[in-house]
Amino acid sequence: AEYMGIGYYLVIMVFAWYLDASSEDQRLPHKKHPNDPVSLEALSTLGVFYWKIDADNYEQEGLLQKIRHERGYTYNDEITIHPDKLPNYEEKIKNFFTEHLHTDEEIRFTLDGGGYFDVRDKNDQWIRIQVTKGDLITLPAGIYHRFTTDQNNYIKVMRLFVGEPVWTAHNRPADEMAARVKYAEELEQTKRSDAFGVGSTVPSVTLFSLDESEKVVKVETHDAFKGKRVVLFGVPGAFTPTCTARHLPGFVAHMDALRACGVNLVACLSVNDAFVMNAWGKSVGQGRVDLMLGDGNGVFAQSIGQVKDCSANGMGSRCNRFSMLVDDLVCKLFFVDMAGLEQTSAEVMLRHLQSD
Repeated sequence: AEYMGIGYYLVIMVFAWYLDASSEDQRLPHKKHPNDPVSLEALSTLGVFYWKIDADNYEQEGLLQKIRHERGYTYNDEITIHPDKLPNYEEKIKNFFTEHLHTDEEIRFTLDGGGYFDVRDKNDQWIRIQVTKGDLITLPAGIYHRFTTDQNNYIKVMRLFVGEPVWTAHNRPADEMAARVKYAEELEQTKRSDAFGVGSTVPSVTLFSLDESEKVVKVETHDAFKGKRVVLFGVPGAFTPTCTARHLPGFVAHMDALRACGVNLVACLSVNDAFVMNAWGKSVGQGRVDLMLGDGNGVFAQSIGQVKDCSANGMGSRCNRFSMLVDDLVCKLFFVDMAGLEQTSAEVMLRHLQSD
């Protein structure tokens, strides 16, 4: 089973691969020989997310409605792309396959038929993502991409949107557009974070917490984590909306299950001071998280390449949302959310631990 987003696990996976260099019919798969597949985890680092939904029973199933609620999708319509159904079909297919970006997230739920979304990776190489009936895919604002049907020339999709829809496509080059600048900055951040990942030794840095008498104490990561199986999750800020409503409470709710999987220590980190982290841990965390760690100077966030620039919101430098499993100082699992709460939730971590 693979995690597809917001705590759901499914056995059917999206298929993605690096494109070959052929200029043949765009509707062909264009796989390399041998094939060079791309994982869901790799797609998630580009901001591309995927769910599998029962396209024949989605209203009763409830998964689509839950995703819509949690991600704020308020608008939807349906479009059929077929020579007999779409006016000016040839012209529109040509436009769809011209490399472009949107200034808002693109959300497509395939109700029938199939096709391909091509997206650029961190090195500007094309990745082809196959979508078929029941696939829901989201592409982030600012990503360069294109779309084509497969050789059946038919796909029926539901388009979803946050607020009023804006369908304008901005053809490449559009590097100066705000959406592209923001996405490029986030992509560069993930490049820097590639230096730290599964198999890396957790950084040896000094963090801060409060002891039982509420005095500030230093926490040396190697001393605190050595010989233990640790789940460490980081958040952009204590008392901020998603962190308070979902991220921290999720780990509190699943604390017993994490313990049952052999986790000795659960720690929460944020670029806040130890007093704020302690107050947040008591009020929201119910005192159940073992360590509420203040990374006030951002040294840990910087060490793992996860510094987040929140200066536009008056918050300075913070930390990207992340979660990791550390076993005797070695990172065994590592997830990052550049936006929202997708890969770093307690449910995702628990699922991986239970399937280990």
